[in-house]
Amino acid sequence: MRGYDRVSPVAEAPLTEGMKIVVTRVVCEIIRERVPAPVPTITRWDRRMTTTPVVLREGKAGVIERTRVVWKKDGVISLQWTQNPREITKSVARIVVRGNIPSRGPGNRRVLTMVSTAYDPGPASCGKYATGYTAIGLRATRGVVAVDPKVIPLGSRVYVEGYGPAIAGDTGGAIKGNRIDVCFPTRSEALRWGRRTVKVVVLQ
Repeated sequence: MRGYDRVSPVAEAPLTEGMKIVVTRVVCEIIRERVPAPVPTITRWDRRMTTTPVVLREGKAGVIERTRVVWKKDGVISLQWTQNPREITKSVARIVVRGNIPSRGPGNRRVLTMVSTAYDPGPASCGKYATGYTAIGLRATRGVVAVDPKVIPLGSRVYVEGYGPAIAGDTGGAIKGNRIDVCFPTRSEALRWGRRTVKVVVLQ
């Protein structure tokens, strides 16, 4: 017999004529494996959004390494469990925007992938003749973005990934095509934003 095997009746039992001895082969397997990690979902709420959720970013499963302990009797699994999980690669969360205002139709919402930069209302961003106001007369501050009117009409309400809800209220000489310039009240905030690719949801 091997280490975990079981015999019936027990080995100490006296032998008798016609006695039937049964040996159960018991094996313990230690399996190290890698499995997908759960993908968390981050929900952002915006009352301007429609009831249909908009996915700003698809998630990506990470990798978990773990040990699986499997006990088998005569080749059939009788008991198993996992232990010592360790995250090898972190999952990327899925980001969904939800709202509670019914949509008037599918044509009212577009999702664009755009290159985003940032500006502030001062002369460092807008030149020495900066007035602090946008092309349509709004005060230039957080929540106002500059767009190409041929792509997003001025006055449109948008949702910018990582920035939040905003109004397309300004233009810029370098903002052409799928470009968007998000406004911050200070130069330091604009510099921290830098340049990045974002999802932009055109709400209306």
